[in-house]
Amino acid sequence: MISNLHHKIYPKTQQVFDLILKKNPMQLQKKFLRKAKNNLDEDENQEVESYINFLLTEGYDIETIADAYTLIVKGSFKEELYFREKGKYRHSLFSEVEELVYNNHDFMKLYMIGCALSCYWWPNHVHLRRFFIANIKKFKSQENNFYREVGPGHGMYFLQVMKNCCFKNYEGIDISPTSVELTKRLLGSGFFGDFSKANITQDNFLDKKERDLADFLVMGEVLEHVENPDEFIKTAYKTTKDTALVFLTTCINSPAIDHLYNPGTIENLEKLFTDNSFVIRERCIVPRVGRSKEECIKRKLDINVGYFLSKN
Repeated sequence: MISNLHHKIYPKTQQVFDLILKKNPMQLQKKFLRKAKNNLDEDENQEVESYINFLLTEGYDIETIADAYTLIVKGSFKEELYFREKGKYRHSLFSEVEELVYNNHDFMKLYMIGCALSCYWWPNHVHLRRFFIANIKKFKSQENNFYREVGPGHGMYFLQVMKNCCFKNYEGIDISPTSVELTKRLLGSGFFGDFSKANITQDNFLDKKERDLADFLVMGEVLEHVENPDEFIKTAYKTTKDTALVFLTTCINSPAIDHLYNPGTIENLEKLFTDNSFVIRERCIVPRVGRSKEECIKRKLDINVGYFLSKN
């Protein structure tokens, strides 16, 4: 059980919180952030503090970090309103968001920083991150040698693997040059450990090329960003060993500026996996806070999900 009493002060985190609340002086936001911080254990709070210190050394100031978090909060609210009105995501084609998001360097930097902070401050994302870490620790001593991550984005899942696992090779593939740069600098910063083995490249996972087969493939918050999820899952199957483990997170009824694919139901999503010969080993279903899974499906409210898949 995580205590709600944290006596240690994390000064940079508190400065970011204070500025977020100054820019968004809603009582609900204040209550949400206080609860988010108290929900973390000491190691998690220290990781957030280290991440903010890393950003400061990269030339970002406290106001920019607060703005990055505010960007995704306001963006999520805007897209939620659109989804409620139209019953669908704003975009469905990659070409519609490629320049708007992935090749927009200034926007992408803030977007990725905000998403990284949400890994610690949004309870659904915290739940999935803990699910991931608890499970990868079970495979720590196995002799797997090749780790691949598709869409490392801000680098936080990649970071946890390098902290908790012992692979021979680590490869990251991301379509956004900004994400590649951010992940490289995060892992090479020394704030979290010596991660010199990481090889992060800009690439399209769906390109028809020969790839080394991975022992462990991770795709955190990727599937909702792709135009053709079936092709993506097929590629995941083709590029992993028969004994491989695959971990992915995604979401249902969760609009964002660059979300393209919405499975609508858990059953639709899981059928995508099983139709492509994957076996579901572990699942983590996280409905909106205070709502049941059934209510979320009925009312088209957001659900976050995480899966460990295998080929047999």
